[in-house]
Amino acid sequence: MPTTNEHISKAIHNSLFSNHLKSSTNEYSDWVVTVYFYTALHLIDAYLATLGKHPPSHHSRDTHIQRVSGLREIYPDYRDLEDLSRDARYTTRVVDQQDIQDSEVSLIAIRNHIRPSFPGEI
Repeated sequence: MPTTNEHISKAIHNSLFSNHLKSSTNEYSDWVVTVYFYTALHLIDAYLATLGKHPPSHHSRDTHIQRVSGLREIYPDYRDLEDLSRDARYTTRVVDQQDIQDSEVSLIAIRNHIRPSFPGEI
């Protein structure tokens, strides 16, 4: 099981990668939103790891987010990211600039919500 710090490191790594993709061209907008989702996933997993919880699946993580009082508030943002990421990966849906902006807003909300638990790290 990854540690809290390993999840934080992966979230930071993903965030840097999404910045690179976003700045290169709009050609990879589907991957930008996908990397945003996985950044959020690792931020949430870092938080859950501090509680001794290590969800083995997306379904399990969703359940934890809905049940843990410190995460419930960000569930809609997480779901938006997960849904858009899934569409970007598995359908022919075109991800546009508005999708990127909306997903960035969701990621920022998640990061800001979790940040107090990890001062200076994210």
